[in-house]
Amino acid sequence: LFAALRNDDAAWDKFGDWLQEGSAAGGCLYGTAYKTKATEATATRLRGGMPWIAPLRGVCQPPSGWAHGYSADLKALGLPEDAEFAVPSPQRLSAAATPGAAEPDEWVVAIRRALRAAGLSPLEAKGIGLHSAKRTILTWAGSSGIFTDREREVLGHHRSAGIGKVVCAYNVTVLAAPVTKLRQLLDHTVHGAFTPDAPAGTPRRE
Repeated sequence: LFAALRNDDAAWDKFGDWLQEGSAAGGCLYGTAYKTKATEATATRLRGGMPWIAPLRGVCQPPSGWAHGYSADLKALGLPEDAEFAVPSPQRLSAAATPGAAEPDEWVVAIRRALRAAGLSPLEAKGIGLHSAKRTILTWAGSSGIFTDREREVLGHHRSAGIGKVVCAYNVTVLAAPVTKLRQLLDHTVHGAFTPDAPAGTPRRE
């Protein structure tokens, strides 16, 4: 969610290479997705993968430590640190089989089941799809009114248009400034200065 990744970007990611820097309140989680948009891979622009950054801040108070918990859970499920995926198959795990990467459909089913168990209605849970995490954080950024169009493109890992142009949005250095602003937005959310689900046009509370 906080890295604004698509399902495939989040799934095909070496969690053993993740790096955490800073505190839970002000730090970031760094990783690299190795299976991205087919057009980008074909263009050989992403030979080294697509870097991403996710603020550790989250929207819990105190910070939940979600990144550490996720890594610990993957290890507890038996994923080796050199695994080339970060989203294991729920069906294979329930069958006590060797963990493998989740298929998109089965992962969405598992997410919806978990959301229903957490209190969402079946209709609300059904609205969650493969691009929901990416769309959610970009929707928050857009409704906040503090991000430029370019910053939202970078947060969404959109590539520069035109053959031969540098894919700036896939450059970890270019991600730094928008992610810093995103961390500030999450802090505003935690303290009530920004409400992501408020009706459109509702002013932020300073």
